[in-house]
Amino acid sequence: MISKKLEKLKRLARKDFMINFFSLTVFQGIELLIPLITIPFIINKVGAEKFGLISFAVVFSYFFQLIIDFGFNTISTRDISIHKNDIRKTTQIFNNTINSKLILSVFCFIIFIIIVFCFEKFNSNIEVFIFTFISLIGQSLIPIWFFQGLQESKYLTILSFIGRFSYLLLILIFLKTENDYLLIPVFNSIGYFISAILAFIIINKKHKIIFSLITIKDFKEQLYKGKFMFLSEIKLYFISYLNVLLLGLISGNIAVAYFVGAEKIIRAISNLFVPIQNSLFPVLATNLNNNKLETTRLIKKGLPIAIAFLLLFSVFLFLFSEHIIVLILGVEMNNSVIVFKILSLVPLLTFLDLFFGKQILLNLNKEKQFFKVILIIAIINIPLIYYFISNFGYIGASISQLITQILLVIGMFYYSYKALKTN
Repeated sequence: MISKKLEKLKRLARKDFMINFFSLTVFQGIELLIPLITIPFIINKVGAEKFGLISFAVVFSYFFQLIIDFGFNTISTRDISIHKNDIRKTTQIFNNTINSKLILSVFCFIIFIIIVFCFEKFNSNIEVFIFTFISLIGQSLIPIWFFQGLQESKYLTILSFIGRFSYLLLILIFLKTENDYLLIPVFNSIGYFISAILAFIIINKKHKIIFSLITIKDFKEQLYKGKFMFLSEIKLYFISYLNVLLLGLISGNIAVAYFVGAEKIIRAISNLFVPIQNSLFPVLATNLNNNKLETTRLIKKGLPIAIAFLLLFSVFLFLFSEHIIVLILGVEMNNSVIVFKILSLVPLLTFLDLFFGKQILLNLNKEKQFFKVILIIAIINIPLIYYFISNFGYIGASISQLITQILLVIGMFYYSYKALKTN
């Protein structure tokens, strides 16, 4: 009798996983398709320099988005997945997370405005930076973590389609000339806020969760819970985004355009495999804490297959890099080909980094080891980026990013192997 119930629960878990995986795959497909359509269109309409400026503004603003998120997207996903059958607890987690993000948004906006008005690099295009920052606030308020924790990612697919399609439609209709470049972050803001508002309506109607304010004590507790993940993500900024920031400051917006054009395609391709990671996260959060030995055996069986597939995929990207860049970005962005070739291993490295770090270390509550790896790599990365960009421009930015990704995988693997062996 008990064995039949267990078997039924396993079948339901597998069914939920497959539905969640399919939904996240479509979600990431939308997130991949929109940039592939909009980036070449934007470059064609506003030129490489304005595209580089907007990309620089996004990277600069993203630092503040990390503060707003404060590690909540990962921590709250885990907490929701653990307490998904407790409506009182999920309501508390929802309100604590949303309120904390709103408080941090106000704080970051004040700091952001002060910086933008004080430095010429920013205040010469102040509207671009302000609207870019607003769009990232809208993105932060979309409760992706809530739907992922409940394994209801079908709603993410619907919300992503509505929000990103709205952005795409506005860009295609209203972006006509170089002078319209300010519309890009404005339309991006509209798309994200549409998704956020619809998400809150769904959560309220389906889960009967009502928004309420939190106390200062709850806010402090939320910051304490997310501190290690936040510090890790800040360090990741210095690993993954500092190169664009320094490239813009040292080499200018055109160099940013060549690098970001190729890097965005690589990042979008890497995100194709994020549904696997996001679908696995709540599952492994349960399994690693209930049956570590069996879960470790499954990891040993499945991981080599994933590595072999992604390695072949990276070889394909390298061999056809010129065709991919010309097809997507156009002949005028041909300088991005070398960037694409250098970064062709990134989808494999990103998958391994996330798997060893997020899936294993975080689910085994090894936040300190996770943080340690990122801290060490971030410290190494700052002089590395400066050296390569100063000497080789956008090509140097590509080389430094590849080296950094390799070091991240090595560090995450080392500590995850120790954690699994110990447990």
